Amino acid sequence: MKIISLLASNNEHGLSKSATAIYEIFSELGIDVLEIDLTLPLYNGQLCAGFLDIMEKADGCNGIMVATTSNLFGPCAKLYNFLSYLENYYEKNIFQNKNCLVLAVSESGGEKNTLDFMSRYINYFEGFDSVKIGLNKSAINDLDKNNELKDIFEKQIEDFYRLVRQNRKFFIPREASYSNISSNLQIFDRIANIEKFNTGNRVSINELLQKYDSQSDDEAVFEIAKFYESKLGSSSATEKKLVNVDKFYLDDLSPSGNVLVRLKNYQQKTKNLPHYYKGGLSLENPFMLQLIISEKDSGTEYECYLRIDNAGCEYFEGHSNSPDIVIYSKSTVWEEILSGKRTAQKSFMTGQLKVKGNFVLLTKFDQLFNPIV
Repeated sequence: MKIISLLASNNEHGLSKSATAIYEIFSELGIDVLEIDLTLPLYNGQLCAGFLDIMEKADGCNGIMVATTSNLFGPCAKLYNFLSYLENYYEKNIFQNKNCLVLAVSESGGEKNTLDFMSRYINYFEGFDSVKIGLNKSAINDLDKNNELKDIFEKQIEDFYRLVRQNRKFFIPREASYSNISSNLQIFDRIANIEKFNTGNRVSINELLQKYDSQSDDEAVFEIAKFYESKLGSSSATEKKLVNVDKFYLDDLSPSGNVLVRLKNYQQKTKNLPHYYKGGLSLENPFMLQLIISEKDSGTEYECYLRIDNAGCEYFEGHSNSPDIVIYSKSTVWEEILSGKRTAQKSFMTGQLKVKGNFVLLTKFDQLFNPIV
């Protein structure tokens, strides 16, 4: 039985000690382990010889172990970089139908965030996040002294061994996608807010759903346009049948106040970020996020800032006098971040995004906003 161990570390944090303890248990169980260092050139759109060598070594393995340090509430940059290569390599998927053990270690916390991140990636690659082990420095030091902790650790490794030996398969959970259903729900919510703005009374979302859920997508969108027209006055925009609900934002009006505007560029999408604020985190303090987006073709810069707290998000044009974090990005990169094609944290790790200020807030940005599709 062959297990490959993908090792990624920028800071030690006890990763080698923890990985070695796992290898010793594997050895006792008769498992051959091949450790692979994930130090690779920064991904630039081209596959390198080192990555292809890893793919060749991984061929025919029975299971996979991913061992990484946790930095800034996510895996280290080496693992991000490796996943960038893997996302663009179409000949072979080393995770597919494989049971995986994920080991994340940290100095003082954050390993859970890394384990959750890797679970999503492994599932994305159609693998099974079978066993997850998160250890901080204190727990690693106690492994040799605390028999109860050591027993838990060993049993998790043995569980992984049994899953690999039996070649167990699992249903892979899928995250919610922004399908027509979710897009329609967002639009219904925006219509309700328009009604509240005009009459002071919020429309029941359930009422709207009962009216539209039995119709086809095209019929529903046309009815939504008619509803919108009745609330804000006649508009030539509603005379046409709108078929792609994802491309229209009902709160974004022209100066006349009654024309639907297509979210066609990153500036409009950035302006509408407050509408995509999903919250879910318990923020200790409000923070100010300054954005400076440069456009390659024109050489101009677009500046705005967001005030974010537990209650919501506010958008402001221009420059903040006291930002907690400043993000510098090219417009092409920022567009992909807004659409969910990449994360702000990953873009920073790979050098495509520059940050000044509180770096921890960068991870919160990825968690606080839904993609604008």
